[in-house]
Amino acid sequence: MNKGLKNKAYFFTLCVSIYITQVWINLYFVSSKNVDFYKYFDFINYFLKLNVDIDYGHSPLYYFLVTKMFESNINNLTLGNYTQLLSTAIQNLNLILFLIGLSGFYNFLKFKNFKKNTILLSLSVLCFFPQVLILRSLMKPEIIAFAFIGWIVLFIEKYM
Repeated sequence: MNKGLKNKAYFFTLCVSIYITQVWINLYFVSSKNVDFYKYFDFINYFLKLNVDIDYGHSPLYYFLVTKMFESNINNLTLGNYTQLLSTAIQNLNLILFLIGLSGFYNFLKFKNFKKNTILLSLSVLCFFPQVLILRSLMKPEIIAFAFIGWIVLFIEKYM
C-alpha cells in the first residue's frame, strides 16, 4: 500500500472515530441531566438576559459560547425539546473545541517529528478514552483547556 493511501486510511479512521463517538454521545447522554448542570445553568440564563446574577468564580467565556450555540437553534424551541436543544448545543460546542484541541496536538506531534500515521492513530484512540468522552459530553469549561493546551505547548516549543 502506498504512503498516500495509507495516510488517507488513517485520516479516515480518525474521522470515523470522531463521528462514532459524537453520535454515541448525542444518542445516549443528555448534558442537561448532569449533576452539576443546575449549578452552571445560571450562566446561560445570564447570557439569555433572564435577570440572573452569577456569583461563581468561573470564566464565563465557555457559557457564553454555549448560549450562542443554543440561541442559533432557538427558532426550533418548544417546551418538549428544550433539554435536547440545550444538550445538542453543549455537545456541538464541545465537538468544535475538541477538534481545535486535536488539531493542536496533531501540529505539536508533527513539530516533534512523529510519523503522520502514528499521530492519526493515536488521536483516533484518544477519541474513545472515557475521560475524553466525559469531557465532550458535560457542560464544563475544562474543554477549553483541552482545546488550547496542544497549541500552547506547540507555541512554547517553537519559542524555545
